[in-house]
Amino acid sequence: MPRFCMKDNKIIYIRVDANEHIAMGHLMRTLSIAEAVRAVGGECCFITADNQGHEKILERGFTAICLGTVWDDLNSEIAVMEQLIREQNIGCLLLDSYYVTPEYMDTLSKMTRLVYIDDLKAFPYSCKVLINYVIGETGEAYAGFGGELYTGSLYVPLRTEFSETEGKIEENLQTIMVTTGGADRYHFGIGFLQAILADKRFSNCKVTMVVGSKSIDKEYILTAYGKSDRVKIIVDANNMGWLMKQADCIVSAGGTTLYEACACKTPAISYAVADNQITNVLRFHDLGALYYAGDVRDGMKEVIERILERLEYMKPHCIRKEIADKMGMAVDGKGAVRIAEILMKLFNE
Repeated sequence: MPRFCMKDNKIIYIRVDANEHIAMGHLMRTLSIAEAVRAVGGECCFITADNQGHEKILERGFTAICLGTVWDDLNSEIAVMEQLIREQNIGCLLLDSYYVTPEYMDTLSKMTRLVYIDDLKAFPYSCKVLINYVIGETGEAYAGFGGELYTGSLYVPLRTEFSETEGKIEENLQTIMVTTGGADRYHFGIGFLQAILADKRFSNCKVTMVVGSKSIDKEYILTAYGKSDRVKIIVDANNMGWLMKQADCIVSAGGTTLYEACACKTPAISYAVADNQITNVLRFHDLGALYYAGDVRDGMKEVIERILERLEYMKPHCIRKEIADKMGMAVDGKGAVRIAEILMKLFNE
């Protein structure tokens, strides 16, 4: 049985997990929301299955409850959550997990005001508020939903560092920032570094590679490229906004990083490593906000070749400026504030 924190019915609770299997994306976006809640006078407490994400939560000054449950079997924690909701008098709960089930959601929705962040449209949801911030999302797929619905990139939850200022479009393409995200189980980071460093078209370019602490290739990359005068390796960067604004182009998988790049107005190229990224990258591509190079699971070599061709195309300043302007129109970076206002309004009802 978990040890609960002191009862305080003025807190918005956030149920989310982070580990080597689901990476840090869910936790990082909810931390952005929590910071926005705090900025408008509220407070948040995180609820997790295990303590793998607690270090980052505590670093940001928030409290956390460890349920001691299984992160990919939410039904097994229903009874524990019921007890927690009663004992903590939880009036508003933000849920961010791909492992939610109809039974889990129905049970919690009857006990508290439940807000769910979705992009899977897995089943008819019974929560009070539903948020899907995927770019271009119109809400048509939620036609039968009976609660409050908020869709589109207005609600992408980013930290303020990504929207306060924007990057400068330099005359020449000199610094390429690459993010591999999560465990990088397909070894994209190594493949990209090998290819670009061997390509004479980019002999004057430097690469800033951001590697996750859970990357299976982290140690190899640090050993093989850590002393290169053309490569800068950063593990778990805590200044992503600044790094993005210093780069002339970003190469990233199709997660939250793409929205961050748009808010910074730094030209970007995307690739996919998971099914849930496909909709994102295709919609960005169709809007002309960034270029989608393909799914690495269909052929790593071909994806990297397309990225390098696109980088060559993006060398002129005018091309990168046009792309940056389209990116800025797609995402304004104020989504976390909008979600915080929704949560606070719901909490005060």
